[in-house]
Amino acid sequence: MSKTRLLVALSTFTLVNVVWAVSSTGTAHRRFPVSVTNSQVGIAPIKLREDRRGLIVDAWINNAGPFTVALDTGAGTSLITPALVQRAGLKLKRSKTPLRGGLSSTPIQSNEETSLSNVSLGFQSNRLPGTVTAAVVQTLPGSLDGVLDPTQILGSLSYSVDFQRSELMVLESRYLGNARTTNGESTVVRWIPESGGHRPFVRLADGRLALIDTGSAFGLAFSDPRAPKGKNPKAVRDLGGGSIQVREVAAQTVSIGSLVLRNIPTELLINSAPGTPVILGRRALNPFRVTFDKTSNLISIEAPSQTN
Repeated sequence: MSKTRLLVALSTFTLVNVVWAVSSTGTAHRRFPVSVTNSQVGIAPIKLREDRRGLIVDAWINNAGPFTVALDTGAGTSLITPALVQRAGLKLKRSKTPLRGGLSSTPIQSNEETSLSNVSLGFQSNRLPGTVTAAVVQTLPGSLDGVLDPTQILGSLSYSVDFQRSELMVLESRYLGNARTTNGESTVVRWIPESGGHRPFVRLADGRLALIDTGSAFGLAFSDPRAPKGKNPKAVRDLGGGSIQVREVAAQTVSIGSLVLRNIPTELLINSAPGTPVILGRRALNPFRVTFDKTSNLISIEAPSQTN
């Protein structure tokens, strides 16, 4: 598996409050065509279930299932358990590059991988194209059978995650094309390339890079030894079985392109692994719809009024 990395782990931190981020007011621009009702690639919209484990969906792999998997844009690769391998009759091979990473310094143990073919999401006939490589790990939190990175499993196809409707929609490649921001309630920004990976990073107005991470129940989360130590410490476990301490700090306001997100619940990550990025998790992204266009290197974020 080439340069397999997983710097952000699926958290067991419980989502408690839906956060309505307030957009800025700004000069209106040309409206971009991102509101859609039907996929044009023959893949039906995929209904999601959100719980403490993440965005959950039923999956069928190699005509076996259903399996319980989480869709995680922050994973960087797809992970499955030996139980799924056995039930689906998959063949294992030695990984070319060991899996490493996680929120904590505890390594994620995996030296085997397999090819996932005939993958369906939502219902068995809702088949995705192609074959994808997944790392095999001994256990996953919350009795999950797998963690699938949608950017990896969908290849060149674009997709949107609608938090208000709890739905993932698969779209045509270059779906956003040359779209630009419309107004202060939505924005289109560059997908910042990650060295050796494909995770979706955006640049905040203050210059920081932030990972859009549907696998995280955080709002805004970051590591900073200079920050106030916060309150209400909690332990958060990662995919490697290790844990870090998370403390609440004052809610923050961040800007992404023309969009301003105010009063985002903010967590400070204590003693996290080196290289852990700034995270924009589900508590910051709710109730927006986020569209990921890897081919055009663009990401759009739309407020609810723009998606109806």
